Amino acid sequence: MTVKPPSRYSAALMPFFEYVDRCTLPSDRLIVTSLFPDVLVLAHRGFAAGNIAMTTGYSSRTAQEQTVARLQSDAAPLALTNALIHRADLDRDAHVLLDIGHTASHLTLYQRGEPYFSRRLEFGGRHLTEAIMKGTSVPFAEAEEFKLAAGSEQPGFLVDWNLPEMQAMSDSMRDRLVDDVLRSLAFYRTLGRLPEQLSMWISGGSARLPGLAGRLTELLGFPVLLFNPLDYLTGDPRSGSRPNVAPQFAQAFGLSLRTA
Repeated sequence: MTVKPPSRYSAALMPFFEYVDRCTLPSDRLIVTSLFPDVLVLAHRGFAAGNIAMTTGYSSRTAQEQTVARLQSDAAPLALTNALIHRADLDRDAHVLLDIGHTASHLTLYQRGEPYFSRRLEFGGRHLTEAIMKGTSVPFAEAEEFKLAAGSEQPGFLVDWNLPEMQAMSDSMRDRLVDDVLRSLAFYRTLGRLPEQLSMWISGGSARLPGLAGRLTELLGFPVLLFNPLDYLTGDPRSGSRPNVAPQFAQAFGLSLRTA
């Protein structure tokens, strides 16, 4: 190992770090049941299952700097959190966001005075398209066309969750997404407290599907709301027109706040 242990906690784990170097590959992911995030940094391995848990205390300033640098290399979770808490009342409630991407989603949770949590979920818009394809026996391209049309500002047809295509997407979320979200929140409760009245925001391209927040509310059993970063923008666009709702820009909005 070339990294000097920054604290007695990490020093005590040096035999473990050496074992990881000898017996695993750099591409392997690591699960460490510790509240010291610098453990994962010094081990030179990725975060298993995309989990990131950060406490308010580190074993040293050096470990904190290394850990923050590591997390910044994967900007999505922090960018999404920045977007959600922008102008929010940070002293109230937990700020939970589920960003549904193309092949995967990010679940982030921030609340003042409690651990920060992020997890990558292997579920995205592509899985919704595949659910339509399998549920209605149509080609992938046709299923994708329906999904994109349903999520557009002018679908051209009545989007009803009783339609076979919409029901197929609902079943897919129930079977492949909902349990992961609930398990993630249950895991977080082993790290910190969560309010009894919990709510969650959703963003990402698939969040444009009409009524998706309401359907997830039914499946999860707590309120789900649509996050629209355009609500925070002021002034007129430089050219063209601005859509009324654009949850797909949540990550880009969060990244822009880092340089504003």
